[in-house]
This record gives sequence, C-alpha cells and structure tokens, in this order.
Amino acid sequence: SYVDGELKANEALLVDGAVRFENYSDFGSVATFKLASRYKVAPNFNLRGSVSTGFRAPSLQQINFSNTVTSFYGGVLVNSRIARNDDAITKAAGIEKLKQETSVNSSIGFAWKPMNNMSVTVDGYMVQVKDRIVLSGLFDKDDATLPVGLTTALTDMGVQTAQFFANSVNTTNFGVDVLIDYTKKIGKHTLKALLAGNIQSMKVNSVNIPDALNDSYRHRKTFFSDREESMLLASAPRMKWNLTLDYIRGNWTFGTHLNYFGQMKTLGFGWTGLASAAGTDGPGDPAISGSFTGIDPYVDIDGYADGVNVVKEEFIYGGKLTADIYASCKVSKKITFFWGVDNVFNVHPDFAAVKNARYEAFDNESGGAWEPVQMGYNGRRLFGKLAFNF
Repeated sequence: SYVDGELKANEALLVDGAVRFENYSDFGSVATFKLASRYKVAPNFNLRGSVSTGFRAPSLQQINFSNTVTSFYGGVLVNSRIARNDDAITKAAGIEKLKQETSVNSSIGFAWKPMNNMSVTVDGYMVQVKDRIVLSGLFDKDDATLPVGLTTALTDMGVQTAQFFANSVNTTNFGVDVLIDYTKKIGKHTLKALLAGNIQSMKVNSVNIPDALNDSYRHRKTFFSDREESMLLASAPRMKWNLTLDYIRGNWTFGTHLNYFGQMKTLGFGWTGLASAAGTDGPGDPAISGSFTGIDPYVDIDGYADGVNVVKEEFIYGGKLTADIYASCKVSKKITFFWGVDNVFNVHPDFAAVKNARYEAFDNESGGAWEPVQMGYNGRRLFGKLAFNF
C-alpha cells in the first residue's frame, strides 16, 4: 500500500510526504517514508530538502546460491564452498536468516536559474545504511580454534573451506552533488554544456560479527577483512566530475565528454607481515598478514625478505582525466547513426602495485596490472551504432 500527500502552505512553501508498506514472503514486512520540502526564496532560486528511509531486499542469489569449487589453497588443491543462507555450515557459524538492508537518507540543497538558458543545482546528502550484506572470507576446517560445530559441518560436507553471505556492515556516506546545465542557441546552431560532479566520503561505522566467530582477531578479520573493507569504500569514489560539450546543427551533433576520476585506494591480499609481531595472532603477524587473505596485508620492499623492510600493501590510484569524442547524424526520422571514440588518449589506472615493492605485485581482483577501478583497464574503444526508432 502507498499513500502520498502534498501541501502548498503558501506561494513559497511546498511540503510533500509519502508512506509505503510492503510485505515480502522472503523476509517479512517493511514500511518506508519520505518527507520533502521546497521553499521559493526568489522566482529563480529554490531551497529544498528531504528525509526518507529505504531498504534493499536480499537477492535470490544471496539467499539461495551455493557452489563448491576445487581450487588451490595454501598450494594444495581443496574444495571450497559458498554456503547458502540455510546451509548447515552457515547455521553452525551462527549466521542468522538474511534480512533487508535499511537506510536513512537526508539531503539539503538549492536550485538556481541565473539566466533563462542556465540552471545550477547543488545538493548535500547523508546516507546511513544498516545491515549491508557482505560475503565473508574463507573459514578452514583445520582451524582448531573454530567452533566444533562449524568444523564438523565442513568435514561432513566434504569441503576444506567455506564462506557465506551475512547482514554485517553499517556505513555512512556524506556527499555533495553539483549540476550546471547551459544551452545557447545562435540561429541554426545550438551549443550545450553540462557539468556534473560528485564529492563524497564513506566510513564504516561498525561490523556486526556473529558470536561464534567473534572470539579472535583472526576470525573477526576473516569474516570481513581489511581488503574487503577497502573495496567497499572504493565503491564510493571520493570525487568524480564529467563535462559534456555538444554542438548541434540540423541533423548533425558533435560532442565530447571529459571525465575526471579522483584518487582511490584499495589493499592487496598480503605477502608477508612484521617480524616483530610474529606469534601474536594479531595485527601484523606474518601468519595472518602474509596468508594472502587481505587481513592487514604487507609486502616486502624490493630486495628484502626479512619481515623488517616491509610496507603496507596499499594500492593508490591517482586522479585521472579521460576524453571521449562522438558524433551522430539523423539520417531520417527513424534512423540515426552514431560513431566515436571512448578514452581517446588510452588512459589507464595506475598499476596495482606498491612503490618500491613491485617484486610482489598484482595480487589484486583482476590478477593483472590494473584493478577494474576508475575508467577500467580496457583503454581506448572505437564504436559505431545504428539506431532505429519505431
């Protein structure tokens, strides 16, 4: 059910509210709401703000997917399993039934029209997400410190390691969206410019770990590793800007996109640790940091292997600018031909390697020179397209 109402308090103030109630067979009932307001300060300047709640239901794959694969683990071929939500392994680990992710969203900003052919909008926002669903790391049946029920379930299933989906992470996003739109017509010519930008910051507020796995540093970090946290934060880049310029005359359009991708950081899986932390079963312990699991990962500085001359395995991807060019021709009312080049100058992210520690490199998501971040690693792309409108 859904209810929506709007109140025009006076010529300047408009208030809008909505409530929605839904029931799902997978996880039960949920109610969300939205309250928004707009205040007209001047004929060409509006203030606006909103508060709302939202949710994302667990996907069918997160609830039901299970898979057992044979792969190398510690140099040995083993069976590894992604256990579904109602699997005996998942239950033994204390993972509860998956539920919806929930969010609280708020924003405040303005819309300004300084001239007839130009508009400017700026909105600041905050998004708090609770119970994000994440995929845990791999738990090993030979780990004698795990609950007996879990290692028994792994043995009975005939697998060496297993991982599972769980509602675990709470995050908060702060950001600003900027949009400037300009159009100028000169006779039969039209010039368009659109600048869009986003600046944001995400932080992990807490990680909710089931009691059965919350007994040691190793188990807590296996559940949600430093690397996985870095990848989650990297999914919300700190900065991105896009400038689109179009020139239109008759049936022809020529344009360009300029895209700026801000700096990003991720972590590797870890080749080594700190000799001074050996045997501590804590941060920097080579048995953990060097276990290739993404827990507090370190790498040796080139030419060393002493556990002293090491650095954090942090991949830093500097800001990059790419350019696309394109054109289109409307051959008829129903046919349009497009062609162009994406990433004209063949720009790539920086290498997924640590400066001065490149002998131990490329232990990343792609397993190659570049991570699939920023503009991706495919480089320049030429394209052509014929569109038919019926």
